[in-house]
Amino acid sequence: MSVSSRSRHSARWATLGAVSTMTVSIVDLVVRAAGAKPSRDEVVAACVAAAEGAQQLRGDGDLLQARGVLRRCADEACPALIRKDCTTWFVEVTEAIPSVIFTAQVGDQSVFDVSVSEAGKPLTEQLDGNPIEVNPGIHAFVFERAGLPTIEKRSIVAQHEKGKNLSVAWPSPRTEMAPNAPVAPPDTRAAPPNVPMATPNAYSALSPGRIVGWSAVGLAAAGVAVGSVAGILTFDEKSTARAACPNNVCRPGGVADVHQAQVDATVSTVGFAVGAAAALLGGYLVLRNEQQAQSAVRLTFGPKVALREAGAWLGVQFE
Repeated sequence: MSVSSRSRHSARWATLGAVSTMTVSIVDLVVRAAGAKPSRDEVVAACVAAAEGAQQLRGDGDLLQARGVLRRCADEACPALIRKDCTTWFVEVTEAIPSVIFTAQVGDQSVFDVSVSEAGKPLTEQLDGNPIEVNPGIHAFVFERAGLPTIEKRSIVAQHEKGKNLSVAWPSPRTEMAPNAPVAPPDTRAAPPNVPMATPNAYSALSPGRIVGWSAVGLAAAGVAVGSVAGILTFDEKSTARAACPNNVCRPGGVADVHQAQVDATVSTVGFAVGAAAALLGGYLVLRNEQQAQSAVRLTFGPKVALREAGAWLGVQFE
């Protein structure tokens, strides 16, 4: 069916529905004026016409007008069969009629003194948050507010869609300066010089590599100290053991002195070994971090042996 044929079809059935409603209304007026009941045939004819017209209006999507016609044929005056069908259709149409809720804003503020219309027909003069029933289909709602441009909002509203929110927003009005408002004089003070801020060195004294490196150096110093003290004690214990065991024959207590000398020698060896390893590790980490910080480090390490003492020395020099 072409668009023009469909339009003529819809108009014809809309007219039929209007005629049906008018027929029932005329019957009511005649009855009220004459004080007599209409004939049964007249009542049945009006009810049948209303039911048929409502169904056609419903099929064309004009649910609002269809509901008004169905209200007529669901009246107690209509035959029970027609009244039952019209009552069922009335409930179905009422549930299918969609509704919309209009909201509007100016900037970030909600406004309510806004009127909404469609095709020149006013829908509301003020926004109050209540739903407004409309027919399903494509709509072009026009929002108007005093002092602001008109906004047209197009939207599709489907059957059974209740309380669909349709919102528009106007931009905030520009704040205009008062005509006699004083103008602040320009600031003639010289701007401070643009001095770049110093940025911290990426390899600062608290960098993890430097902390671990110097901790290892400290451990090396502790190892050397333990090794040195244990070495001195080893010399003392060996001297005591030689005196207690002439010709490899030990007097009572001499065996204990020999054993203690061996323990001290072991502790001294372990201390020097730990100190040397920690010194190498710490020196490497410190040297690497100092090189990355654009400074040179010279690390020196060596053993120290003297009469009745043994040890090691460690030197760190920054250039």
